[in-house]
Amino acid sequence: MKKRWLSGIMAGIFLTGMLGGCADKGTELVETKPAERTEESSETADASSQSSESQETVTESASTETSAEATEEAQEFVEVQTVSDSIKTDGWSSLRKSVNLVNWDLYLYEGQNKNVFYSPFSIVSAMGLTDLAAKGETKEQIEKALHMDDSEAFRQEMMDYLAKNKESDTTYFRSANAIWLSDKLVLSDSSKTDFFEPATKYFGGFAGQLDFQGDLAKSKETIKDWVSDNTDGFIDDYDSSATEDTFADIMNAVYFYGEWMNKFKAEDTVDGEFHGTNGDTTEKMMNLSGDRMSYLADKDGVTALAVPYSDGKLEMDIMMSADEGKTINDVFDPAKADEILDELDKAEEAKLGTFRLPKFSMDAKFNNLTDIFKSWGMDAAFSDNADFTGLADKMYISDIAHQAKLEVDEEGSRAAAVTEAMLGITSIQMPEDEVDFIVDRPFVFVIRDKESGIILFTGRINNLGK
Repeated sequence: MKKRWLSGIMAGIFLTGMLGGCADKGTELVETKPAERTEESSETADASSQSSESQETVTESASTETSAEATEEAQEFVEVQTVSDSIKTDGWSSLRKSVNLVNWDLYLYEGQNKNVFYSPFSIVSAMGLTDLAAKGETKEQIEKALHMDDSEAFRQEMMDYLAKNKESDTTYFRSANAIWLSDKLVLSDSSKTDFFEPATKYFGGFAGQLDFQGDLAKSKETIKDWVSDNTDGFIDDYDSSATEDTFADIMNAVYFYGEWMNKFKAEDTVDGEFHGTNGDTTEKMMNLSGDRMSYLADKDGVTALAVPYSDGKLEMDIMMSADEGKTINDVFDPAKADEILDELDKAEEAKLGTFRLPKFSMDAKFNNLTDIFKSWGMDAAFSDNADFTGLADKMYISDIAHQAKLEVDEEGSRAAAVTEAMLGITSIQMPEDEVDFIVDRPFVFVIRDKESGIILFTGRINNLGK
């Protein structure tokens, strides 16, 4: 009887079949004896969590961080980790509050010396889906880390946001969620109502069965294909962090493609200097002139420009130091970032004399999200005391991984990200004069949904070149 009920979940609640034509992607869940988390596997998982480090690669830039610098950055974060408490969120939706506050908390955690790129929307989506399975203290800590004051409002707004039509031939943003379950996992009696139904209703979640314990390589290949399919092949080499101890793998993948409203001409791209924190480098600099864009001359030491994509709803907001003698790190306060973006939304358009932007790409990985969430007080979810009985008994988060990729060229921008949470068994008005905006020094940028104010991607460039 229970076996038939589980099969009904797969057939009735979730979509059938998977993108990419991979084998064993929608098979029936079967009941077997639950596998216990051994002491050895617990130690291995804990050691893996403790030793994982954030790694990031920028196509034109590579930076090396010493352990002393890492320690210094960690100490610095401890002092500012409550910065989100000082951000004014009056009038924000629950979804915007969660995504944007997590965004700036992550930005601070990574320190100021590295190039970074990630999708806070993807991370919050995956963790919000994981939260459906959590109960008790585990749930309280997850929602606190996600700044989720009203979980029901958050989920309703997530559902509404995902349902909005954001696609055109030239600009679109997509988000996909998947729940991969081991064929050895025994679901809790309440999993249908606690987890599967709300996962489908609010997140459009898809469930598939994988044999993590019997054929890990094939399981990881299936996940790789799912990521590639849901990022239009942009991330086609994803290496899942799943292990033989993985019994549930909750994932989100996002993909963004946007053509500039006013494209750069390839023939206007020339070599130019970029003044990075590690010295000057010669880069391919795209040039545009005569167009009108929202421009902020100086707000708390930051100058900003809103570069719209063709649909007029999504844009890249670029922020630099208003004083060329200072870097963005000298003046930029993440606690005031959304105030700057709000001011940019209100600013009138200025006619650009010269707008110069480097042509660049980024491919970055966060392999320390477990440590980051722990530092935010989310301890229970990673321990033997974790409570994810909304899905199954004796489960805990063994690891969280994130990868994001970006290309910026004359045509526009292409960005994608994937977040993976693995669960194991325990457990102002501008003048009409022309202005120049030369991005030849460190800058911060976000790709943002202007209507909702939700930040989809965030990046910081300190250095370019080899």
